[in-house]
Amino acid sequence: MKKNRITLTVLSLIIALSAFSADYTSVIRQIAENNSEIKVIEAKASGDVSSLLPANNLPDPEIDYEQVFGKAGQKWGLSVSQSMEWPGVYSSRSRAIAAEAEALSFASTSRKLEILSEIKQTIIKIVYAKKKIALVTRQLELIDELSAKYKKSYEMGNSTILDINKLKIERLGYEHRLDDCRLELASLSADLKALNGDKNVDKIVEAISGYPSDTILPESEYYRLVAEYDPDSRVNALLSKTEDFRIDQLSKESLPDFRIGYKHTFELGDHFNGFSIGITLPFFSNRYKKAAAISRKEAYDVAANYAIEKSSAEIRKTMKEATDLKRQLEKYSPIINDSRNASTLRKALDGGQISLLTFIQELNYFVDAEGESLEIEYEYASTLAKLNRYSLLSNGL
Repeated sequence: MKKNRITLTVLSLIIALSAFSADYTSVIRQIAENNSEIKVIEAKASGDVSSLLPANNLPDPEIDYEQVFGKAGQKWGLSVSQSMEWPGVYSSRSRAIAAEAEALSFASTSRKLEILSEIKQTIIKIVYAKKKIALVTRQLELIDELSAKYKKSYEMGNSTILDINKLKIERLGYEHRLDDCRLELASLSADLKALNGDKNVDKIVEAISGYPSDTILPESEYYRLVAEYDPDSRVNALLSKTEDFRIDQLSKESLPDFRIGYKHTFELGDHFNGFSIGITLPFFSNRYKKAAAISRKEAYDVAANYAIEKSSAEIRKTMKEATDLKRQLEKYSPIINDSRNASTLRKALDGGQISLLTFIQELNYFVDAEGESLEIEYEYASTLAKLNRYSLLSNGL
């Protein structure tokens, strides 16, 4: 059985890794399923919902027994009674409990969405760290190639020790940058492992390559997602709905409660059987409750509208940031990806038109520019993930 579980785990991992070229949804789902905090949140939400259910139960039956003694003998009696509210109260309260239960369940979604976003942002940071490692590694390979060439040239008397030392100094600088990038990747891997319930993530990190395939959606689609999935708005809207049902419930609670029962009495050697009926008139117990429920509903409505306005404003701001970053990236890409930059510099160096020092300085200029381009690309992917965060919920995570 244990072997089967291991096989299924490996199979699910392979399936998850195959989705990396798309939107990482299956990987995020897998990590979320292992996340300890999400498990705690869901268990607590389930407990909170369960705690609401007894509120609509009938009161417990009551059993009374009495026995008295006198000169004529003894007298005793036994009664069993059941109280109940006006019948319509239970259906109204049931609807109120269902709406409040949904609100409690969705309240936990706020923190869950934060965790899902953190998982996705960590994946994006890992992609960025890997791209920086690839850039630095490529430059180290070039320096090693030049070092071998100039060492051979030095042995033949065509170069000076200064050229050799310049390349060594340049290599030390890139080695330091590579160490920093690898340390960053190790730290991010540890973060992802913690999010994965402290389970190993080496295979996941190894398979991560490109950024998620997010795009800028139409503005109207974001407003739809906000209305449907924004936790603060949804919770307040559901609590407002709860108060609607509660107002109806309180209206019906103003009607009488009933109590019916069976009585058996023994007195003067004879047994008596009968029944009892009682009515409770709620003149005082519900006073001001309905007005309070109306006030709460109004407050929840205002809070729900404010949450939508706030989230919508944030969407507009983030959309502008994403659009600006996309524009910057589109300007950088054709320049950075122009293979003539490196080849022209190399031809100039090999042809003796520029010195090694000039080559290194010019090369570093383009490397720094590529680094800036990578940073913009990362910021764009990160901003898109923030912009499309509600899609994590719409995808069933």
